Amino acid sequence: MRITELEISQIKGVEHLFLKPGTITRIKGANGTGKSSIIDAVMSVFQGGSDPGWLRRGAKKGFVRISICEDTGSPRAEITKTVARRKDGDGINTTLEILDPNGVPIPAPQTFISRLGESWAVDPSALLAMDTSTAAGCKALTKKLLELMPIEFATVDIIAAGVPDAGAPRGPVASLADVDKARKYVTEMRRKVGIERDEASSSVDALRKSLPNDGEEIDWVAKEKAIQAQERDRAANEAKEKAAVAHDAGVERQAQERDFAKAEQAIRA
Repeated sequence: MRITELEISQIKGVEHLFLKPGTITRIKGANGTGKSSIIDAVMSVFQGGSDPGWLRRGAKKGFVRISICEDTGSPRAEITKTVARRKDGDGINTTLEILDPNGVPIPAPQTFISRLGESWAVDPSALLAMDTSTAAGCKALTKKLLELMPIEFATVDIIAAGVPDAGAPRGPVASLADVDKARKYVTEMRRKVGIERDEASSSVDALRKSLPNDGEEIDWVAKEKAIQAQERDRAANEAKEKAAVAHDAGVERQAQERDFAKAEQAIRA
């Protein structure tokens, strides 16, 4: 079972968001832009309860809508949790509505949510008891986790997440090992880019120190802009000259065509 659509409105730090999560979904942004609020909004649906802090500051009403489907891809349900500030301003009211694929409300929505949680639940003590000090133990733990959470990565999603084609797995579907290789490729690529950046910065500093200085500071940025402006003016003048030449050539050609037409008429006569 997986989430196919997620819509959040006026919840915590999110004013409005709509997305269709893929196999890999990357959420990025500066601090305080609402990244954690997205996770909190989803958890508020499955954890239940009522917290006035869910509603965005200044908002009177908000909601979280989650569409889920089976592993086969067939729709399972649409869950909507609505949060509204009370008219007296003291606290909030929450409602939970779950619709089946035909749009019919499912009775006892909180029970439905609890059963969903049970179907996803796992005994952590069984996993903690596994010996991961050996390669065989790590392999067994990975196998168990994949049984509990079957994961498939589409190569196109990995590329969309920022992995270059050269480091992306071969074939349409990637394993966890393929994803790890792609991560290592990106890490190594970033390391090399960092080295090249530092070397380029050192070369620029050395070049700047080698430039002659007659006692006055040269504004190289302004000088570069002046050169660019001169180049633009030169290109504009060249374009004007080409246009003038083309115009004169067109006028001359029209005159020759008229003379030719007159001569042809005279010959025919």
